[in-house]
Amino acid sequence: MAFYRAIFQPEIDFDPHEVETAIGIGDLPLVLSLEALVGNPRVVGWGGGAVIARRLKTVFPDAHICLVVRNQLDAIESIAIEFLTGGGVGGMGVNQFIKMAKHQYFDLSYFCYSKLVEFYGELFGKDRVHVLFQEKLSANPEEFVAEFLRLAGARPPEKWDRGRARERSSPFAYAFLRIVNSPRHGPLNPMGMVYGEKLTKSVNLGAYALNRLYGLIPIFGKKVSLMSSKNRDFVWEYYKESNRDLAIITNTDLKALNYPL
Repeated sequence: MAFYRAIFQPEIDFDPHEVETAIGIGDLPLVLSLEALVGNPRVVGWGGGAVIARRLKTVFPDAHICLVVRNQLDAIESIAIEFLTGGGVGGMGVNQFIKMAKHQYFDLSYFCYSKLVEFYGELFGKDRVHVLFQEKLSANPEEFVAEFLRLAGARPPEKWDRGRARERSSPFAYAFLRIVNSPRHGPLNPMGMVYGEKLTKSVNLGAYALNRLYGLIPIFGKKVSLMSSKNRDFVWEYYKESNRDLAIITNTDLKALNYPL
């Protein structure tokens, strides 16, 4: 938390020495992992990840950067459901969320990964910027983690304990989340309310149970897009140019990972 507060200062208050003090830089390899370091698609105009990238360069000039990306169709759907699960958008669904994005309350350019990869490459050097894919994490967690630890200069663990992974939201869980959130969304409170800790656990357990039920009764098939076909086409068209650049930069077959191309 001390690092978080130090790195996300307003520009006029930012002090690189404060960041160094907050984390206590020593001789051992240091791994810092925080999704907000690359910006936030829900904070339009703040500067995205560019401001933080420059700050990281100031504090850690010789750092290696590891960026984990996900295909935009799943990423946008996931962040909308994350918002929905926490009560952040009332009963708003994925398609309404994309409509909101088109009116600049949500920054779609955040998911143009090639720009971010190139920006970090210019700052730190291309050989110090590494791109990993969430799809490979889902397919083979051990292999993904081993690759990440290799980049970090560490050895993979001898024993693995996966725990319980959060599953893709099913139509059952999605409908449940929208119903639970609907009463808390209105003209006087357009963004809904954030759940308390106990209610969040109850909602998550309810969504998990419905996901399990859907696994037994997959009415529409096990992988269902919650986006309309119109919005899927829009997302596909919006990101295909950036993804073509990303495929070249990373030398990866993104089509096989379902990235819009």
